[in-house]
Amino acid sequence: VFTWLLGAKFTGYGFLYLWPSSPDWNLIAGIILILITVANMILFAYFLFDVPSRLPKFKVPILLLLAIYFVILVIVSPLIERATLIGIMHVLPGISFLLITVFGLYAWFKKVPLAGYFSFGWLAFALLGIPFALRNAGILEDNFFTHNSTAFGHFIEFIAFAFAASAYARLNQKKTEELQQQLSERENQINQLIPFLHARAYNGE
Repeated sequence: VFTWLLGAKFTGYGFLYLWPSSPDWNLIAGIILILITVANMILFAYFLFDVPSRLPKFKVPILLLLAIYFVILVIVSPLIERATLIGIMHVLPGISFLLITVFGLYAWFKKVPLAGYFSFGWLAFALLGIPFALRNAGILEDNFFTHNSTAFGHFIEFIAFAFAASAYARLNQKKTEELQQQLSERENQINQLIPFLHARAYNGE
């Protein structure tokens, strides 16, 4: 949701259709939405990969980064000037981008389930934002691709995460079936022991 809102902000559709009567919000919407989008991506990856058990070395850095985002968005952003907030936006998402990229590729290297889908979707989202940023900076000319490159990135990211969600559901189903099989085997073992225990009790042993 936030990635699509971010795309709407930078393409102008947000101010045109979603918040036309809020010019003050439109001035800072890009900054706030970038921070929220990246923070949500970090949180999504944290739970998707089950970081505490599968990638424990990333637990503290990720939680620390999420705490920084929370403080900036909830406490600091209403108290500081827009220029300062823009400076934070230029630094913090860059650090987060590097952390998420390293995190996703490391998880993929370690063969963590779903890491490939996540890395592909994240890199598509991040890299296709570059032509749009260069277009806004006046380095690239405005054309159909540079104007909509973030939307293309969002779409690819959405497809990759949809495949990840499907694979996640299948993985959970497989785990459930394995647990049910283990419980069934234990139940059979207990049922086999019951006659033996009854016989021993009957014989006074």
